Amino acid sequence: MERQQRLLLSLFAMGAFAMLLGALGDREYSYYTLLRWIVFFAAVLVGILGFRWRHVWAVGVFAFVAILFNPVAPVKLSESLWFFIDIGAAVLFLLAAVFVAPPGAVARLLSKLKQHRVWVGLAVGGTICLTVAALVIVLLQKTDISFLINKSSPYLHLARSTLTAYDTTNEEFDKAFPLLKDMGISLGRVPNSMDMLPDQEGGEVRLTPQQRVDYQQFTYSTVRRGLTKIVAKPDFQALTDERKKLVVERAMTALKDDAHAQFRGYLRAQGVTPPASEPVGAGGR
Repeated sequence: MERQQRLLLSLFAMGAFAMLLGALGDREYSYYTLLRWIVFFAAVLVGILGFRWRHVWAVGVFAFVAILFNPVAPVKLSESLWFFIDIGAAVLFLLAAVFVAPPGAVARLLSKLKQHRVWVGLAVGGTICLTVAALVIVLLQKTDISFLINKSSPYLHLARSTLTAYDTTNEEFDKAFPLLKDMGISLGRVPNSMDMLPDQEGGEVRLTPQQRVDYQQFTYSTVRRGLTKIVAKPDFQALTDERKKLVVERAMTALKDDAHAQFRGYLRAQGVTPPASEPVGAGGR
């Protein structure tokens, strides 16, 4: 029975590990929804079996992971913070797959590892090197360093702006509209791509980090101007909270569409054209 439970734990833990590593890139929102369910159930399973097998550390750690990734009441954090949380959670599930086991199993495993310490050291070292290399590749993909070819590009400023633009504009939006924050309405984030040919297929282009920053800030300005006028009207103030939320959500959809169209026109004026490559998804968390 314990052998089957250990196998089940390993399958769930490695599944969560793979999903968390996959989340380091830009994914569709549906991917992150599925990620929450898989990580949640995997964390609950590790916690239950950890308690049964007297691994106290696993109970507390994975209870926290389950709360953090729970799909019922999603925890809202910044994109940059989620990046490091995903890495940390992936490491925890990898450790759980190895060390959360019935009493005696860990001791036997460690005894075997000591007998082959040289090969184990090489394997661990190689794994660490490959993991670091993979993380570097992901970071380069997220920050798009093609602009380094131009030596005049302010690399550090651009990378920092790309990582913080979403957080900054959302924080400013929440401060400007505290009532909307209480309703669970936030500005959100712009997509990673822009459809330059709305009426045709294959018209999407991947935005550079600076273009994403400009797009996010432009969307924030457009939405804030429009909502400021709406919430200041006496008719709006007289509505119920439920009705206010409906009005704001509809207005935000229209304002974001308007910002999208205007920014597409700006990109066209800058000479941005669709590439011959496969379109890139919008992503989002």
